[in-house]
Amino acid sequence: MFTCYAIDDEQPALEILKDYIGYKPNLSLLRTFDSPLIAQDFIVKNEVVDIIFLDVEMPEMNGVELAKLIKHKTRKIVFVTAHTRYAYNSIELETDFLLKPFAFARFNNLIDKILGAVSPLTKSKSDSFLIKKPGDRTTKHYVKFKDIIYLESKLRHTKIKTVKGEIMSDQPLSKTKQLINEHDCFLQVHRSFIISANYIRVLGHNILIMDNDEIIPVGRSYRSILDKSDTKS
Repeated sequence: MFTCYAIDDEQPALEILKDYIGYKPNLSLLRTFDSPLIAQDFIVKNEVVDIIFLDVEMPEMNGVELAKLIKHKTRKIVFVTAHTRYAYNSIELETDFLLKPFAFARFNNLIDKILGAVSPLTKSKSDSFLIKKPGDRTTKHYVKFKDIIYLESKLRHTKIKTVKGEIMSDQPLSKTKQLINEHDCFLQVHRSFIISANYIRVLGHNILIMDNDEIIPVGRSYRSILDKSDTKS
């Protein structure tokens, strides 16, 4: 698990970062700060984190100056700003750079590049991931990996069946798959289904019967994945 802080004096910008970080299962947001002075005081007294997301133009202290004071407490600083003139500072300080406003795809690509170059300070896997329901962009729901029986594609959304019921995610199956990739128990058995091997009760030739008695189809091109997997019979 990679750890991070986010520092920005604008609350809407912090909320966007929180949302984007929440979609990265291997990235844990430990704390946010809307004051650079409070952030500096806290960060220098605590453990090193993997990434600090840092706004540049803030009252009390410029983000570039703050970066110089806290760079020894993080492995990577990412400047998050609406001003391209700070790109030079990011090169000088060996930081990365996100230009506001930025889409999740840009954030995701940068984070994958950063995380691919280092090992996490904390080795433990996350036990859950965050989703939002279709049409509800404000309420966040956490789904525990161990509770998932299967995922099913529903047009542009994903139905998540768990031992506690079901919930709909506003993300397509391809995006949801990225959130669970670090857990080996999940297998794609059909273009519309990803299942947890922990809940297979019967493994048939072209179907699976899950512990909740639901029948899941197995696509012909996915059969070899099941044959190679250590599933319970």
